[in-house]
Amino acid sequence: MMPLFGKNDDKPKLIETVGPVPEGYHSESILISEEITASGIGAQLKVLKDLQSKCRERNLDGYANLKFTAAGAETGAKITVFGYADGIKQN
Repeated sequence: MMPLFGKNDDKPKLIETVGPVPEGYHSESILISEEITASGIGAQLKVLKDLQSKCRERNLDGYANLKFTAAGAETGAKITVFGYADGIKQN
C-alpha cells in the first residue's frame, strides 16, 4: 500500500489510545512527559511526540490510558502541560 502524501512509512506503527490496555498487550512501564509553554497551542502535540519517542527508545509497542493535565497561572504566565500513559508491549 502506498503511503499518503508521499510520506515515508518505514517506522513501525505504535498503538496509541486513551482507552485501556488492549487485549493481547500488557503494561510494561509508565511514560511521563511535560511541555512548558506560554500557550497551550501545540503543547499536547509536543507531549505526544515525546511519548512516541520514549516508546521507541524503550522498544515498546505503544501506550494506553493516555491522560493530559496542565498547571500554571491563569494570568498569561507560562503553563506546564503534562502527559502520562502506560507503556505497553504485546504478550
